[in-house]
Amino acid sequence: MSDILEPKKSGRQSNNGAMKVSSMGSGFGYLRTTLVLLAFVAGGILSMLIQNMAQSETVQFSTVGLVGFLVSISLSIAAVVAAIAAVSLGYVAQRDIRQMGEESLRLQNEVMHRTFEAIIKVETASRRSLQVD
Repeated sequence: MSDILEPKKSGRQSNNGAMKVSSMGSGFGYLRTTLVLLAFVAGGILSMLIQNMAQSETVQFSTVGLVGFLVSISLSIAAVVAAIAAVSLGYVAQRDIRQMGEESLRLQNEVMHRTFEAIIKVETASRRSLQVD
């Protein structure tokens, strides 16, 4: 009956016996992703500057055009920050749900174990009472 009570061990386990799901691979970190994006933007700006210098044209911005350009850049940056925040919140939520599931499984196993112990005690007591009679 003990193999009924013991959960199958197919993954890593923590000290309290709860199953741990392996985390995502190392992947790109935020710092590496930021550096790649900055390098991409810097390369684009540099290529535009070189192209503009080769054409020997001067670029003139009006005040409205410059403000519009700066607003669009700031909105783009805000969108990227919001996307990164959403991904981070998704990972946190996933981790919390996994931890809650592990705790739920641990509690279910504990309840099942106690229920089997109670059934065994009742069965033993019933056998003793039948043997006494």
